[in-house]
Amino acid sequence: MVRGTVRAETAREVQPRYAAAAEAHLGWRPVPGEFTLLTVDISDVTYIGHDEANAQHVARWPAGEEYLRRSLTPTSLGPPEPVNRLLAHGGPA
Repeated sequence: MVRGTVRAETAREVQPRYAAAAEAHLGWRPVPGEFTLLTVDISDVTYIGHDEANAQHVARWPAGEEYLRRSLTPTSLGPPEPVNRLLAHGGPA
């Protein structure tokens, strides 16, 4: 799950600058005024998955939380156990 804010970039001078940058880095030039340019501010990312033993794996950024909750019964999970599987724990990126 990704949480954040998206807004359309409406400043006239931004699309030509973006088009020039895309051409310099990607080799094609989008036509200013013929595409929608968005600004995305990501505030939180949460991953929830399950491993082979059906334990729930949770990782959250930027909170820096990552834990495993083992399956106790078909309908209940145990307490969170810290793990390091997805997040790089060197501080904020």
